[in-house]
Amino acid sequence: MADVPMAVYEIRRVLKPGARAVILVPDFAYIARAWIEMERGGFNPVIHRWLSEEIYGNQHHEGEYHRAPMSPPYLNYVLQMCGFRNYQMTMFMEGSAVPTEYPGVTAAPTDRFRNDMILADIIK
Repeated sequence: MADVPMAVYEIRRVLKPGARAVILVPDFAYIARAWIEMERGGFNPVIHRWLSEEIYGNQHHEGEYHRAPMSPPYLNYVLQMCGFRNYQMTMFMEGSAVPTEYPGVTAAPTDRFRNDMILADIIK
């Protein structure tokens, strides 16, 4: 988690003026609420695995590990702390279509988010 501000600062450092970056991350608050609901409702191995993958990533290869919990206030804090001022944050609810109009976001037309997501669209 300590690397998050450094990684965001590095994005800012390498972006040319006028360039765009898009950050898309799961909303950990949604996942935490779902975990608590699962615990209250009794153990369900399918839901347990699904939520574990949301918390820790699929872990099929190095790029599929979640290293830090993200929430809109935390991502906003990190972006501000790293000097970004020109950005827009958008929340996508579970079941929303994946927005492919953002650079670097690719999906099939039928793809949907399986949990709430936070998207930061940044212009340097």
